[in-house]
Amino acid sequence: MERRRGTLRRSGCALLLVAFFFGCGPQPSVNDNRTVDAEHYAALRDTMRRAAQKRDTLFCDSVLMLFEKEVVVLEHPAMVAHAYGSSAIARRTPTPALVARMDSTVERTGSTYIANWRDFMRGRIAMKTGPADSAMMLFTELHTRFRAHNDTVGTCMAAKQIGIMYKERLAQSDLAIPYLQEYFEHAGDVNEKYNAAVQLCGAYLLNDQLDSSAAYLAYLDAHLPELEANAPGYPADKGERRDLVKFLLEAERAKQGDIGAMDSLKVWAGPMLAFYEATYKQLKWNPVHMRVAYAQALTRHGDTQGALAVLKAGVAIAEDCPACVRSNVELYGLLAHAASGNGDEHAELIALRARDRWKALYDDAAINTEVEKARLKVHEAHVKDSVAYEIRTAQQAAQVEVDRTRMHRFGLIVLLGLVLVVAALLVNRYRLKRRLQVERLRVRLSRDLHDDIGGTLSSISILSNVVKKRAEASGDMDNAASMEKISERSLRLMRDMSDIVWSVDPGKDSMTDLIGRMREFGSAVLEPKGIAFHFNAPAKVVERELSVDVKKNLYLIFKEAVNNAAKHGGAQSVFVDIALNGRSLHVQVDDDGQGMRLEATAPNGLGGNGLRNMAARAEEIGAYFSTGSSERGGVCVVLELALG
Repeated sequence: MERRRGTLRRSGCALLLVAFFFGCGPQPSVNDNRTVDAEHYAALRDTMRRAAQKRDTLFCDSVLMLFEKEVVVLEHPAMVAHAYGSSAIARRTPTPALVARMDSTVERTGSTYIANWRDFMRGRIAMKTGPADSAMMLFTELHTRFRAHNDTVGTCMAAKQIGIMYKERLAQSDLAIPYLQEYFEHAGDVNEKYNAAVQLCGAYLLNDQLDSSAAYLAYLDAHLPELEANAPGYPADKGERRDLVKFLLEAERAKQGDIGAMDSLKVWAGPMLAFYEATYKQLKWNPVHMRVAYAQALTRHGDTQGALAVLKAGVAIAEDCPACVRSNVELYGLLAHAASGNGDEHAELIALRARDRWKALYDDAAINTEVEKARLKVHEAHVKDSVAYEIRTAQQAAQVEVDRTRMHRFGLIVLLGLVLVVAALLVNRYRLKRRLQVERLRVRLSRDLHDDIGGTLSSISILSNVVKKRAEASGDMDNAASMEKISERSLRLMRDMSDIVWSVDPGKDSMTDLIGRMREFGSAVLEPKGIAFHFNAPAKVVERELSVDVKKNLYLIFKEAVNNAAKHGGAQSVFVDIALNGRSLHVQVDDDGQGMRLEATAPNGLGGNGLRNMAARAEEIGAYFSTGSSERGGVCVVLELALG
């Protein structure tokens, strides 16, 4: 413990030495009468503010403890509040650690002044992390408290936060303007004055009061040199914010037909858009809104192609800017309208889908904003009553309950998602396992059929030929005829067995194998009978795997059609046309034979068993099947199969 205390003492001394090195100078003193050296503290306060503007957190932290002395807090609370403000500025925003230090100071000194500024810091944190209505309630109450304590700086800063929240979070620029004007009128330094003018310029622009916006823009142009001279480098984006408002104001004027504003936009739109799109994440711009405004101005002046190019170039930024929801809806809406005008239905559909996606997000945000507005109205009504504290407490408790319920719901959704993912993985694994089992079974079955049964049939055919020749040599023609029949039937069984082995072989499931098998069968059946065989198929076939049922039924339908033409049609030529376009397979078999009277062979117009079997097989695989007269005089069989 003693070692730890010694380390802390050494660290404290080191910090004070660093503070002295960075310009702190002699430490302000407190004499025996407990009177603060106000002049030295004022100088230290100003030095601390300049260090904060340079983001020097080391210096600010090292001297902040000097302002937390009880006598300093009681005699000069405004300087203490200023020091806490500098510490927040050095980190760009208040932190919970800073609020905790202010809590400690309030508990030790009982200072109401510091308590008000502590709540102001809490409100700044709530603006970034909580709902708008909660922060707005706190700042509205603080605005009244600062006025009651005659704290003009606090009143001004509370008005600033209320105006900014009305303008940026609640989209009510008309309500923001009075508070921002109060902020502008009572701002104590050139930096705050300039920032107030930026906010007012944007608020009037959103409220379609272009003349008032232009008046504050003129103020910005006139006072930017003064700002740079008095607060060099802080904040670095003040000039850029002025240019942003100027750009949007020129765009609004151009949309109203101002040719001069349009010419001005064309000159500096490119560099402006490039800069703001490169820095929008760090400095919280809305670059999509700039592109939309510029595109609308170009459209107003007849340059639709230029507007379309501006919008397309903003798509990547739009998808990477969740804070630009409303502008993204406008951007994709304009893209959809332009695509519709150009007759590009595909681009229009893509833009409409993107617009609807962002519109859903915007609607959700709008609903939340309306809820926050409603809550704020309720709060403002009840602030006038004596029960404001009880209502606020109840609202906070309800919010805690809502957050708890939301977390429970989120947890259940995550758990359900994990269960579904695991279930999907298990099902997919089971299906893969079953498929592998089926593939192995098909391989084993095709091998067994080919080796065992095929070999046996081949032996029967050979032996029957041998017995037939012996019977013919001995003059026993009856036995010779019987052996001839056995040989023919065994050969037919061998051909059928070959087809069965081919159909179950998983290595023959491609479209190329099917077409090759069709060509081979047609040649084997028709050419020995002297029938010309014309086979037309694509030279290059897209490799596509077919299921066992589809492959088998397609081949058997084709086989039946060719057999019918060879046996019953009396044809001299058979024509086969196969077309494959990637989505469907078209097979047509026709001949120049004598044809067949389909209406006379069966009441349903499908002829005999062969045609009925072909129709049944086509129905089984979901294919379209038809028969009719061929232009060549024979029968035409057509099969159309949609490929998944």
